[in-house]
Amino acid sequence: MLGETGFTAAIVPDDGEGAPGGQPLAVIVAGVPTKEGRDRDLPATGEKSRRWIVFADRGGTGEKVAGVLRRRGDSCVLVDPGTAYRRSGERFEVDARSPGEIARVLGEAGDGTPLRMLYLWGLDAVEGTEAAGTRHDVETACSMAVSAFRGLLGSGVSGKFWMVTRGAQKAGPGSRPPECGQAPLWGIGRGIAVEHPDLWGGLVDLDPGTGAGEQAAMAIECACREDGEDQVAVREGKRLAARLVRAPAPAHSMPAVRDDGSYLVTGGLGGLGLKVARWLFDRGARHLVLTGRRGLPGREAWPAIDPNTEQGRNVAAILAMESAGAVVEALAVDASERPSMERLFARFGGEWPELRGVVHAAVAMSQCPLRDLDEATLGGMLASKVGGTRNLLALGAGMPLEFVVLFSSTTALLGAGGLAHYAAANGYLDAVAHE
Repeated sequence: MLGETGFTAAIVPDDGEGAPGGQPLAVIVAGVPTKEGRDRDLPATGEKSRRWIVFADRGGTGEKVAGVLRRRGDSCVLVDPGTAYRRSGERFEVDARSPGEIARVLGEAGDGTPLRMLYLWGLDAVEGTEAAGTRHDVETACSMAVSAFRGLLGSGVSGKFWMVTRGAQKAGPGSRPPECGQAPLWGIGRGIAVEHPDLWGGLVDLDPGTGAGEQAAMAIECACREDGEDQVAVREGKRLAARLVRAPAPAHSMPAVRDDGSYLVTGGLGGLGLKVARWLFDRGARHLVLTGRRGLPGREAWPAIDPNTEQGRNVAAILAMESAGAVVEALAVDASERPSMERLFARFGGEWPELRGVVHAAVAMSQCPLRDLDEATLGGMLASKVGGTRNLLALGAGMPLEFVVLFSSTTALLGAGGLAHYAAANGYLDAVAHE
């Protein structure tokens, strides 16, 4: 028993000293490895052996998971992300963005019983310049996760799909900012939970402060629990379950809106963006830069636009602010296109007043069930939200900005059918806001 739970060199002396009452007293001496030096192997479950599919990361956690599972007596197949289908015994390599190849693996690796799937590919995701070599960026991470689940749908096998991240959630006392590269995966997971509850296992966010062995054991432990908790984070050895609770309003006050600065609203030519623009104007803003991917017709065409159409109402909203004293720049600029945004930002502090505030409300809105969520649809959503945010923060660095507001959505927290990609994109914004 001691050996199975991590103790080493257990010795039972031949003769124990007498104990009160005449019963022999046994003394067992065992070496206890340090927490950092040993895997938290789980004892054998005593249940029928399970079949696990581990989508193994490149950082070694998947290898540790496989070791723990095999010591438990379970069977395990490792699936590595690669560029083409290969098989060597119980190890596969697939094109990580090919649902067809993933479906093939699940079909070949299954044994006819419900599978337990641990998705660890997301552990390689990182935001920023570190996304190189064995790491990958947000967009790739989301594409791989969607492809893996679409592969499961295409395979027709049954089982439970668990997504594992590390440090993606702000959880526990004194918690660090979330890992922006992995936070969007929780949006995808919540979408899966809504659309395919029969295949859904849950989300596990591992403690970034522990070693790979500890993380592997906790991932398995969380996936084996059958208590209905499908969104958990592990911090300092404790399993924390997600809950919605009432929280006090933030203590921060809204910065004053100035009449001598510029205010940029991306997605500012739609209904929501124009409401934000009006809100800024009512609080003192007098130079508003409103951008949208498609823009509006030239001003010479505005008189001919039907005032009862959405475009006509948007034009009327701009004209109302201008007649009250505002200068409104209505421009066709895609927030995700870096060169276009660089040209836009170059105008602040010269041709236009200094940029004082940014509201990012741009979105390429679409609805698509996970079964049909292809690269183009996913990429379009992430471009406006994720790429747009990156551009705004990078280009705004060094400018006298007093606030940056990122428009997110409750779908990132609650999930919604047909909106897993939207939830993922907003999950990124939520994580960035914590930094």
